[in-house]
Amino acid sequence: MLYRCNENRNMLFMSNVIRHSSLRATAIFGLFSLSGFTGLVLQVLWMRELSLLFGSTAQAAAATLAAFFLGLAAGSAYWGRRSCRIPRPLRAYGLLEAGVAVGAIAYFFVLDAFAAFYGVLYNQFELANPGLLLAIKLLLSVLVVSPAAFCMGGTLPVLSAWLVGDPPTLGARLGSTLGRRVPLLYGVNTAGAALGALCAAFVLPQILGYDLTYALAVALVALVACAAWWIGGRGPDRMPAATKPVPTNSPRRAAGISAAVPSSWLHALAFLSGFVTLGLEVLWTRMFAQVLQNSVYSYAVILVTFLLALALGSFVAGWIARRRIPTSATLSLLLVGAALLVASTPLVFYQITEGLSFLGRTEGWGDYLRTLFTTAALVLGLPTLILGVLFPYLWKAAESGADSPGETVGRLLALNTLGAIILKRAVAACPK
Repeated sequence: MLYRCNENRNMLFMSNVIRHSSLRATAIFGLFSLSGFTGLVLQVLWMRELSLLFGSTAQAAAATLAAFFLGLAAGSAYWGRRSCRIPRPLRAYGLLEAGVAVGAIAYFFVLDAFAAFYGVLYNQFELANPGLLLAIKLLLSVLVVSPAAFCMGGTLPVLSAWLVGDPPTLGARLGSTLGRRVPLLYGVNTAGAALGALCAAFVLPQILGYDLTYALAVALVALVACAAWWIGGRGPDRMPAATKPVPTNSPRRAAGISAAVPSSWLHALAFLSGFVTLGLEVLWTRMFAQVLQNSVYSYAVILVTFLLALALGSFVAGWIARRRIPTSATLSLLLVGAALLVASTPLVFYQITEGLSFLGRTEGWGDYLRTLFTTAALVLGLPTLILGVLFPYLWKAAESGADSPGETVGRLLALNTLGAIILKRAVAACPK
């Protein structure tokens, strides 16, 4: 009888732990979604302010985005390597968000200092050495944007270290948590970014103005930082494992290792995924420019549709990771499906626009936006969704050979971002 009472007490204790951990996870997922929202709002406002300083040229925009992506990539790689040595990942995540807020506040002070002497640099180098002036723009963009972006880049690897489990038993836990949990975390952040793009383009600046919108974004980042720090001090340092540990010498573990995708292939796919995905966003934006009014709102609609499809793809990747299907075969099907769908987009676009006819020529503003969203969803939705499945699913494919969740997530995320940086530089060098 005493044994049964103790067993029931232990079961009740474990049930409370799991329920408490689930509540904490829900709160962290919500905070990370809000982090994606504020990150996109800040990025849009940074682009606007730097375009006023550097000029609204393709090269200046590419330099700004390259600086932002460079900070993200560096932060992902650096904090990914350090994540396994961080004792309290949630509090570290809160500090990273605080770093974003501090960087966002310092942004305008540093920008004002640069604006004071940028005119002298422009007058001296614009005609004599335009290449050097572009290099100066890139350097200034890096100094202004990269500190906050560096902290942003570390948030997903650090949260992954908390979400997956303790380093001493990682080898046993990765097979049931990395591919299932991290894509969902990545997806809610991307969905928040889509909402941020929508609000930054259509809602907040029109209601609050740019200064108050920026202040609101910084305040929300500070709120996320404080909430994450508070939650990190209440409860275990890591999420509990999803399943019981699987011995390293078990047949299931051995089969997973023998069937693993080589790390070199995963790294190449992560890099090419960033390069191709951002490249298609640029190409599709230019494709839509043939039938749209050339305005920031048209671009925002395409960006929101693109981000929503990527977020949905992350959720699908997490769902697929729960199925017992070979990862190599899944990756092959995703690559073939993405290639076929991307190849069909020009034909689908031509058919939907009835031979490249302008969209919404006789419609009001609301009807024009509905037409634009509908057309973008029909043309871009499915191919972008498949591309959105591909990259998060690489974390599932990397499970068997991974030593640390944060380092695995950070490495693949950094390579993906580097691919996007190279694409941006290539776009800047090419005429429209």
